[in-house]
Amino acid sequence: MSIRSRINGGYRAEAPPSEQDSVEAIHDQVHTLLGGGGHMSFIDYAGFDPVFFLHHTMIDRCFAMWQVLNPDSFVTPRVAVSDTFTMALGQIQNANSSLTPFYKDRSGNFWSSSDVRDMRIFGYEYPETSNNNAKAREQNVIVAINRLYGPPVSGQIFKRDLDAKSISASGKYREWVANLQMPKSALGAPFSVYIFLGPFNDDPKYWSSDPNLAGQHTTFSRSESLTGNGAISSPPIVTAAIPLTDSFINHISTGDLKSLSVEDVTEWLDSNLSYRIKLLDGTEIYEEDIPDFKISIASAGVKLPDSHEDLPVWGEMMEHLELDENT
Repeated sequence: MSIRSRINGGYRAEAPPSEQDSVEAIHDQVHTLLGGGGHMSFIDYAGFDPVFFLHHTMIDRCFAMWQVLNPDSFVTPRVAVSDTFTMALGQIQNANSSLTPFYKDRSGNFWSSSDVRDMRIFGYEYPETSNNNAKAREQNVIVAINRLYGPPVSGQIFKRDLDAKSISASGKYREWVANLQMPKSALGAPFSVYIFLGPFNDDPKYWSSDPNLAGQHTTFSRSESLTGNGAISSPPIVTAAIPLTDSFINHISTGDLKSLSVEDVTEWLDSNLSYRIKLLDGTEIYEEDIPDFKISIASAGVKLPDSHEDLPVWGEMMEHLELDENT
């Protein structure tokens, strides 16, 4: 799971390549993967599916774990880009803004982000975050992340999957991602972006199961005209990231790709990287139908953890190439 330094799904023009992913992007992807063409895939009906509540509890848990590891990161003031029933276009939203419609008392006061920064005010917590000592709580979260989502301790099995050109004696290797940027409501309905590494079936109904599918991301959206938000200063742009490293490792193991180095990967991608877009009903969509659509490939050097009590250490992420129209 990739939980980086941003929690919402909004796009910031100044955001570096390392900050294109978010908990919200993961949230959207799970909605549509679980829903397919059913309730969970559509904003108007998702809340009627019982799995909706399990899903949002999991997202809350991920957020809680992220907060433990990033205690000094909090709400950054932003200008509202659209009207709502309780907020005007252009109004500044900050940590003390009212989280309508959720009342915190019978006097008509609403909860704010500052009020709920610590979830324990609601009388609950998660196993990974249940320790009053901040340092111990952080260690619990790190161990849980490595156990549940990371490579084996010290990355030994991971290291064996790579050759000497891909990983150094100090345990460093290069992590690769495809960063996506798109208007969330461009098509007035959810749509999926598929990244392929190598030949693939042209028929959209086979894309999800294609052996050369590296990953996909689906927007959880609908037409802005149906939101009741009134005027919108600009269509909301969202970002997401699709990890590519595991797919590259598979191609290294078969001899298709030499290593994870920048030189080897960028050269190999020239003839092996493709993407496609479709609606949930299988209709293929082309990039020209989605203004401001962008896919870029980026990488960063990563130091593998030496024990289950350490997290990987990421270096600066650099952008290497941008995909042309329906490559």
